Amino acid sequence: MSILAVLVFFPMAVMPEISADSDAMKEAQSYIYSSDLQKPDQNFRKVTSVSKVDRSDGLSMEMDVVQTSCQVSSKLSQEKVYTDACPVSNEYEKIKYQLYNIMEEKKNAFEAQAHIMAQWMDSMPDVEQMIAKSIQQLCTSNYQYHKSSELDEAKNYIYQSDLQSGRGNFRKVLEVRNVDTSEGLSLTIDALPTTCPVSSNKSLDEVYSDECRTTKDEYDKIECHLKLDQSKSGQIECTYYAV
Repeated sequence: MSILAVLVFFPMAVMPEISADSDAMKEAQSYIYSSDLQKPDQNFRKVTSVSKVDRSDGLSMEMDVVQTSCQVSSKLSQEKVYTDACPVSNEYEKIKYQLYNIMEEKKNAFEAQAHIMAQWMDSMPDVEQMIAKSIQQLCTSNYQYHKSSELDEAKNYIYQSDLQSGRGNFRKVLEVRNVDTSEGLSLTIDALPTTCPVSSNKSLDEVYSDECRTTKDEYDKIECHLKLDQSKSGQIECTYYAV
């Protein structure tokens, strides 16, 4: 089972050192391009640098990736993606992947782990308002949480996060656990992708209706750890367990 881990942080991310390993850069570019082709409803991404390259056991590296304005559905070649024809879009997230390509009996066997560190820009007041609203609801001095409100908060947070990304399919929260309200809200979320693309702009109620069924076609399980404190910041870490 391969694991794709996603970390989303609101503070400024520290960028890794740039590596001059040109072969690793080519492999990283090829991997990201091939991965993008599997998701025609999204945009192509560019690898801007690689670092911490280790070939002692197959291939391990970290890479910085940014999204372009070119849609995957345009079926551009990899060479075209890396030209000025595909400028980098003004996205709110900076992506950092850590790729492990472990050589086993089957040459194509690999595990991929990705860490996405996102900085929420001041130019996105809708996100700021969403966070502020969550904090206002969650962080009152003597507020006591109930199971239903915790689940509702998790559903709303994941739904808003999906809308802001604008990519992939909506995720559906199945359960919340390990709830801690001593400092804002901390909990673990069990979720699964649905068959409804985010581009459909469905409402929260529609996502949680029979219209959007959950699927394990791509991931067997999604586990997220959400923390919201009493300031206007939060952190969510999601681990995607691939089928």
